Amino acid sequence: MSELAQGQGIAVSTMTEVVARLAEQGLLSKSTTNADRREVRVAITELGLDRLDRTLEERNRILGERLAVLTEGEQRSIAAAIPALWKLAAIDAAEWPRVPLKPDGKKRRADRNTAGS
Repeated sequence: MSELAQGQGIAVSTMTEVVARLAEQGLLSKSTTNADRREVRVAITELGLDRLDRTLEERNRILGERLAVLTEGEQRSIAAAIPALWKLAAIDAAEWPRVPLKPDGKKRRADRNTAGS
């Protein structure tokens, strides 16, 4: 769990809860190894793959609809920025800066999710 949590930049306890919920829904399977019963292996199930595929298809459909309202020039600008966005996405989550507080002093959602990690 710690490896998954670190990869997502969240606390181990949060990742444990997320994995447990996804396993309860049948989207992930969990197993332990014979060598170290504390080590938990997590794998996506067929149901999880199906849900992921449907989610990605829906996201792509919505993104396509939103991009369609842009001019050709705006669409070209976005397409030209994609390599730089991939470069940003490759940066380790732990290296990303914390999301600052909103003007009212409350934490933003992304900051609350990583608090305590």
